Amino acid sequence: MELSTKVIWQGPLLENDAAVALARFAQYNVERAAICVKGNIVVLTPSNTHVLRSSIQLEIAPLVATIYSPSPYAVPVEVGQRPHWPPIAPMALWAIRRFSVSDQAQLHSIVYFVSRKIARSGVKGFEMFRMGVALATKSVEAIFQDMGAQIALYFSS
Repeated sequence: MELSTKVIWQGPLLENDAAVALARFAQYNVERAAICVKGNIVVLTPSNTHVLRSSIQLEIAPLVATIYSPSPYAVPVEVGQRPHWPPIAPMALWAIRRFSVSDQAQLHSIVYFVSRKIARSGVKGFEMFRMGVALATKSVEAIFQDMGAQIALYFSS
């Protein structure tokens, strides 16, 4: 399952030279809005090894921009996970990075207790896509409102 969100231009476009100009403005602003949304999502994405952050991609099509992560663990990180015993190797790697642990006994203890907590309670989702879109809403609205001024300036010159 892939996690994604889209920025889509919704509105009629004329079918003449003006339409081409309007479509270019719309496309440019869809791309600006998508970059804004993606930036928020990347910043909100948790980072242990930076793999998930670097997996967030932006795909541009005519009047549509899709921000997505093909990573298999993007959805569990977004929405959380039910209680389960996590695999030990990734937990140990995380504990070493998070706590700078070098003692094996201390590492084993941390991994066991954190894993037990996950087994009892699950893991809360980070909701980086949902919150990234929500945080970008005002900026995206401003981008599209600014498009009107761009078009007016273009056609007045």
